[in-house]
Amino acid sequence: MKRWVMMICMLLLTGIMSAQQAIPIRDLGVTLNKTSNLIFPATILSIDRGSANIIVQKSTDFILRVKADTLFTDTTNLTVITSDGKLYSFLVYYDSSPTMLTIDLGAGEYLDKDTSMMGIVRKVIPQRNNMYGVRYSAGKVQVAVVGIYSTGKMLALKIRIVNHSSLFFSVGKIRMRLFSTNLPRRSPVHETEILPLLIEPSQIKLAYKEVGILTLLIPVQDFNPKQDLQISIHEKQGDRHLQMRITNRFLFSAPIIQ
Repeated sequence: MKRWVMMICMLLLTGIMSAQQAIPIRDLGVTLNKTSNLIFPATILSIDRGSANIIVQKSTDFILRVKADTLFTDTTNLTVITSDGKLYSFLVYYDSSPTMLTIDLGAGEYLDKDTSMMGIVRKVIPQRNNMYGVRYSAGKVQVAVVGIYSTGKMLALKIRIVNHSSLFFSVGKIRMRLFSTNLPRRSPVHETEILPLLIEPSQIKLAYKEVGILTLLIPVQDFNPKQDLQISIHEKQGDRHLQMRITNRFLFSAPIIQ
């Protein structure tokens, strides 16, 4: 009898100690021009971010995309609960160049998929330009979408930036959104913010008459044939704001790159 009582007590004590074990906190570096991808082994049920300094968006039921909304010096937290009952806690900080862009939490290890995405960028750069007329100019800085290509799972946009001013121009925040077109008057506008998977190069600073090529890789699962894509490029620590609109017919007819 005493033996059974001792075994029950041991089991209860083990359960209490397990319940009191601290949940590991993972460090997560994020930046403005690249997206960090978190892959979970089970469906994401709940997401809580500590501050508005970070943007969080579900890519699929298992993948969460995180990036910085602004440059910040403090830290914030991110908490995710999945369908298997697990809670994941992250300490998020700003990192201008994160070494890991994809974290596979199911495998328990960090996977850098930036390499495969950079392979796509290297294929896009030498491609012949296939877009004309989608451009904008402000403060003697001209920007134009000169190419749009598809891998089937993502779109690659090639953007040309020319600085005709005597002042340096540095690319800062880049925002993209899908919005509905041809809506009746007074109808609510449906918008979806798109987080790029990769922005290459992550930093561009152009002097007088310098030309820069920017490549954006964006997911396509949120695309709708009745929506256009708007790209906004903000000057870093400046007031020049460049904005372009790509109609849906170009998005859905982009040539495939192998």
